[in-house]
Amino acid sequence: MSSMFKPVEMAKVRIVVPKSCYYDVKLALIKLKVLHLDEWWHDEEFVELIREEYSVDENVDVKSLVKEHPETVKFNGLLKRYLNLADTLKINVASFTFNEELLNRSHLKFIEDNVSRLESIVKEFSQILESGEGGFAEFKSKISEFFPNYESLIAEAINILRVLLDRDGNVFHSNFFSYMVGWVPPDKVDDIVETVQKVTENSSMVLVSPPSKHDHPPFLSRSPKFLKPFESLIKTYDIPSTHEVNPTLIVSITFPILFGLAFADVGHGLLLALFGVLLYIYKRRGFKSSSEMIGLLMSGAELYILCGIMAIIGGLMFGEIFGFHIHEPPLGFIFEHIPGIGHVFSPLKEPMKMFKLSLMVGIIHISIGLILSIINDILEGEYRKAFFGSACWLWFYLGAMYLGLFVYKFDIGKWMSGLTLTVPLVILPIVLMLVGMMITEGPIDGFAHAFEAAISSLSHTVSYGRVLALSLSHGMLSHLLSSAAPALGMLGYIVLAIGTIFLVMALEGLVSFTHVLRLTWVEFGFKYFRGGGREYKPLGIH
Repeated sequence: MSSMFKPVEMAKVRIVVPKSCYYDVKLALIKLKVLHLDEWWHDEEFVELIREEYSVDENVDVKSLVKEHPETVKFNGLLKRYLNLADTLKINVASFTFNEELLNRSHLKFIEDNVSRLESIVKEFSQILESGEGGFAEFKSKISEFFPNYESLIAEAINILRVLLDRDGNVFHSNFFSYMVGWVPPDKVDDIVETVQKVTENSSMVLVSPPSKHDHPPFLSRSPKFLKPFESLIKTYDIPSTHEVNPTLIVSITFPILFGLAFADVGHGLLLALFGVLLYIYKRRGFKSSSEMIGLLMSGAELYILCGIMAIIGGLMFGEIFGFHIHEPPLGFIFEHIPGIGHVFSPLKEPMKMFKLSLMVGIIHISIGLILSIINDILEGEYRKAFFGSACWLWFYLGAMYLGLFVYKFDIGKWMSGLTLTVPLVILPIVLMLVGMMITEGPIDGFAHAFEAAISSLSHTVSYGRVLALSLSHGMLSHLLSSAAPALGMLGYIVLAIGTIFLVMALEGLVSFTHVLRLTWVEFGFKYFRGGGREYKPLGIH
């Protein structure tokens, strides 16, 4: 499981092929779908080699030494011509898909041979467009008589050429050879070597090496497919760097817990989980929709399942089912073991208890973020920053929250009179952080870090009070619908069903999701997240 916290350690591959074989190699690599093609000018060793070979100094841009590949010129020309045809004929290229088996030399020849024929047919009947309203329909009908599958061919050609030309600018071409550099998962290196040598009949060179300290390999997560929606949430914020802990597994636990507290209801949680299961079944069966919104909705199936399960658990703790209250909830005993809570309660009747619980959950959440920050600093070899910046912050934060919630609370007089606890738990770590970070990062940055830590510790913790607000909003709306239903008879239960689906599940669910996402991105992610990474995008059809 520990490997799930680390991204895949990519292997760096350098590929040198005869220039005449470049596109044959690229076609094979596209079908292989494992090579993330990088910019060659970021490969310092190769750039230095090129400077020596061409005897150029540091002032000359090495990119100017690239020779344009003749077939690149041809394929770019073909792409422009097909795009003009698609524009004239109003063809929606995105609505067409093509079989990757068509990515071969014979089909490329077919595409090349037919573009002139299509252009001549379009030109021949172009005068029909000027004949009035029905002109365009007649125009397309005439073209269909001479070229029945013209729409699919044009869309197919554009998509194939776009895939073929993808990242062509990242390749160095000389008079005789083409040079590519990229990243491959370690278990796919042999496939790359075998494929390149097979296509070029062993006339190529493939060099494999681990990334150097200055390299920035793309990020590839080890997370299981079931957790991909949570990985997407993180990537929407920013791509993790390869030098930090992959937070997907942790977020897949903390996100549903926060959502479950905000949306606590057995019935609503069950509906959400069943909705997720239904989408998951359809997704596993290969169902695809042309609607981007439906596709986005289906991509989160696993997230709905886990959030629904935690909402059910929250409902069993608070005793809520479709807005009706259970006086002795099955999991209510959990509260007896939480310091400062002591007994089962209803958020609507005891909101201050819920506020305290929300803050305690927030303290745990933020502390996890600070622990991750310590680990990330250590992974990057910044040991002083790990202690003075992150560990001292965690020390200060836990000390301040302990005194603020359980010992002195908001009584300043007690804080000042009880220095035996205040000094070691609050004052000492903040002083160490201030001095240590000023020495490590410089006076201005060090002071800013300590000041920000002190201020954000309070503001970010209080921000978890939104869990209370969401819980109250959800509870009041649910109770309003459940209490109105019996009074209206059969009509009331229809209103309850409609209100549950559209107001509670759709509206309240979306609001709860948005606020929990905000807590995950800002209050939690701010503590540890480095970002600035690059997503692993291998050549291929995506």
